[in-house]
Amino acid sequence: MTDNGNGNEWLSLKEVDLRDMPSPKARASVWTTLYEEIALRLEQTNGMNALAFEFDSYRIANNGRNQARVHFNKDYCKKYIKTAVRKHPGGATLYVARGKDWYL
Repeated sequence: MTDNGNGNEWLSLKEVDLRDMPSPKARASVWTTLYEEIALRLEQTNGMNALAFEFDSYRIANNGRNQARVHFNKDYCKKYIKTAVRKHPGGATLYVARGKDWYL
């Protein structure tokens, strides 16, 4: 460690791109990135379209749907997004669209 002259010690200090900083959200999980992607993309999508996320398995797609609901229900309300999961050979697709309460 290095003494910086003020009694504080650390191994190193460098400037990094803000995108390299971990999410400050206390409940950050493997699904936080999906939640953030949904929120960003739905803002830019017209209300007549949905997002389709491809997954390797139905179980993972369903977990993604459940976690997206948890995040949006906590941050907004229950009908903020609409979700569905469809199985297909080789995986599943998670569909997400704006819900009836999108603009609350």
